[in-house]
Amino acid sequence: MVLSERSDGAKAVASPAARRIADQVIDALIRAGVTTVFGVPGGAVVPFFDALYDQPGVRLVCPKHEAGAMFAAAGFARTSGRLTAVFVTSGPGLLNALNGLATAHLDGAPVLLIAGDVSTNLAGRHSLQDGSSHGINVKAVTASLSLASFDVPNAGAAMPMVHQAIAIATSGRCGPVVLNFPLDVASAVHREAKWTSTPRPPLAAKADEIHEIAEALSRATRPLILAGSGVRRGDGAEKLRLLAEHFQVPVMTTPKGKGVFPESHPLSLGVYGHGGHVSSAKYLETGVDVLLVVGSSLSDPATNGWTELLRRPTVFAQVDVDPMLIGRNYAPTHVLIADCAQVMPALAAAAPPKSTRAVHGVVHQRSPQEHRVGDSGLITPERALHELSSELPDDTIFTVDIGEHLIFATHYLRTTRPDGFLAMTGLASMGTSIAGASGAQLAQPKRKVVAVCGDGCFLMAVADVATAAQEGLPIIVAVLNDERYGMVELGTAALYGRTREYPIGPVDITTTARGLGASVATVRAPDEIGAAIQDLWRPDRPLVVDIRIDRSSKMAKSKRFESLLAVTSKAT
Repeated sequence: MVLSERSDGAKAVASPAARRIADQVIDALIRAGVTTVFGVPGGAVVPFFDALYDQPGVRLVCPKHEAGAMFAAAGFARTSGRLTAVFVTSGPGLLNALNGLATAHLDGAPVLLIAGDVSTNLAGRHSLQDGSSHGINVKAVTASLSLASFDVPNAGAAMPMVHQAIAIATSGRCGPVVLNFPLDVASAVHREAKWTSTPRPPLAAKADEIHEIAEALSRATRPLILAGSGVRRGDGAEKLRLLAEHFQVPVMTTPKGKGVFPESHPLSLGVYGHGGHVSSAKYLETGVDVLLVVGSSLSDPATNGWTELLRRPTVFAQVDVDPMLIGRNYAPTHVLIADCAQVMPALAAAAPPKSTRAVHGVVHQRSPQEHRVGDSGLITPERALHELSSELPDDTIFTVDIGEHLIFATHYLRTTRPDGFLAMTGLASMGTSIAGASGAQLAQPKRKVVAVCGDGCFLMAVADVATAAQEGLPIIVAVLNDERYGMVELGTAALYGRTREYPIGPVDITTTARGLGASVATVRAPDEIGAAIQDLWRPDRPLVVDIRIDRSSKMAKSKRFESLLAVTSKAT
């Protein structure tokens, strides 16, 4: 037996044993901590499904569509912080997964997408489901939608590529990696080498930069921390809280980062950007002298359309593990390219704490206690979301889809846990919430998980209700139903002063959901949601709540955002 060491420190033990490559891949995933995989079976990927027969400790979930498999995997990975995998077949299977692949990439979810392919001797010969026969280059198609994409050429290259893929997916700014396995390569028997994948070491921040930023926070009269979803990595949220308390700095989060700082904390200003709170906007408008941005790409939604207010601080410090996100939209005065969870304790240790106690707090646009019903007499969206938050435990996980309901949910759902709010806004595809909720429920089986979606998103992802029922997942699907593409209508009206209707229904959501195996309820008035959940929720099946909301309720938005709604809302 020969022991060797690679240049990156991983060790391999060569063994005379020979096993099928598909079995070796599943073993590598298990050693990397994978406990749940998602996949839609097909001929070109069947060796991996067969290999899973011998691994009863790995749960296989089979969604009804490859995009749903990717959304569920992203929900699992982002909620648990752990790697997971998706298996799809060649041609249409891989192409169906591309929307979910891009979503995982832009949202930083560590997922291995393992795609089957026709055998190497059949490539380009118009074999069934062979995309290469029609000029589809898998590597070219997937390379821009992932951190890396590998075509596995032979059995000897397979396992080194798998372990490289695992290391890439779980290092730095995490994300998906694609492995394209021809059928004959996955089925080949090859001498086994037992590798241990080691993530790349994190980058270290410079001590002088840390000291300068800490001194600036200590001296500031109007400091501010803007925290994004990158703070969720590891124990970043706890480190953020300790840092804010050390310097008594108020914290506002991006919409995607909602929950990384508890909105019940006295230093919380709530969310800034699309769906943001009055408290965060007013604090920024009053003036900030030192701004610390941690774990945010400073995207359009996170900055309320790239507001000029964020350019005014004298000190603008940005911390992110991904150097490509530094200075892309704003020019910082100080830069730390490193993991936020490592930097924040160093900042707190570099300057003495402030003794003055600061108190802020979240202020909403309207009170959901007062604005209970709209012009039609139906429950308002803000009241419905307030009731959901009030009736469910503090550790509930909300997965929120894309549409007008996202703006309301960002504003009115109250979250105190860093993983309590999951919105896949990187690509902003409709239809992510139900599959995302299933993935989150599999990752956190002891917690309540609620998908918040509109009726349009529900119909795009209705098959994911069937998957949840098949798996016995007790997710709650709260459908804010106004029977239209509401964001598109509102955006068109704001842009042109008129709009045509973009109707969804009427569709009988409860009958549809019941036929897919879910419990169902319909809500029209305030104070009905709690009773529906208490009476109808079961621990072995999903519950779909059709909430008929009033159309007259609207959320204030930036002018730039309103002008884009009609153009981008349906770009799925």
